[in-house]
Amino acid sequence: MNKLAMKGLKTALKIVTMQLAITVFVALLGWIFKDIKTFQSLLVGGLAAVVPNALLAFFLFSTSGASKVQTVVKRFYRGTTIKLFLSSSFLAIAMKSEVFLIPWLFVGFVIALMAHILTPVSIT
Repeated sequence: MNKLAMKGLKTALKIVTMQLAITVFVALLGWIFKDIKTFQSLLVGGLAAVVPNALLAFFLFSTSGASKVQTVVKRFYRGTTIKLFLSSSFLAIAMKSEVFLIPWLFVGFVIALMAHILTPVSIT
């Protein structure tokens, strides 16, 4: 792995780590102010966003460099497709299980996605 790919991977890991930390924090708040079911639902909903994002980051930054532009673009499209499939599958399985509270499941998912969007501001 070259230096450019390593730098991108480190940044992506920071973003995913922050996303995971915010997800866990919000889930703990759900447990404190509501109950264990809310905690579980928020956590699983958040993980449905965090895990695919982490996999996408590793997938994308395994190759990098100006000579491999077409490879990077193909990996981006393939990785994004896999990410969307995994996120929707995780949410579908969680909803089908009837163990989790569906509104809180989606709140956790949205919070994790918002954390992903807002994290670059806090890293720089």
